[in-house]
Amino acid sequence: MRKTTKKKTARRKPDPRTTVKLGIGDRLVLQRVVRERTRGNLALIRIAQEMLQRLGIDAAEARRINLRSNNGAVQWDLAQATDKALRFDPFEIGLIKKSLLAMSTEGVLTVEDLSVCRKFIPDELAAAVKEKTHADTD
Repeated sequence: MRKTTKKKTARRKPDPRTTVKLGIGDRLVLQRVVRERTRGNLALIRIAQEMLQRLGIDAAEARRINLRSNNGAVQWDLAQATDKALRFDPFEIGLIKKSLLAMSTEGVLTVEDLSVCRKFIPDELAAAVKEKTHADTD
């Protein structure tokens, strides 16, 4: 009689990365934030470089969406643009959050940054709106 044994299946570790859907505008904003705000040692700069590569728009995508510059403003065909799901590890998310919060504290956020803030610091954004609303009613 043959003895059967159960095969042990290797358990996958949960993926700690977070997937975020980003539009073209979001990716351009994040490129600016990462490029302007990341300072530190070689390891940190390497992480920033990898993030910039993932956030980038390659030549094929640029042609498909008709990406162009018009008097310094970046434009593209909205109908051709699609969101891209990108994965960020907890450290990268922390870098982005820290940068956005610092920009908020410094008062340098712009309307273009709002969509990215909604995706990466929604609780802080909601608290700021709530605080502003309460301040206006006092």
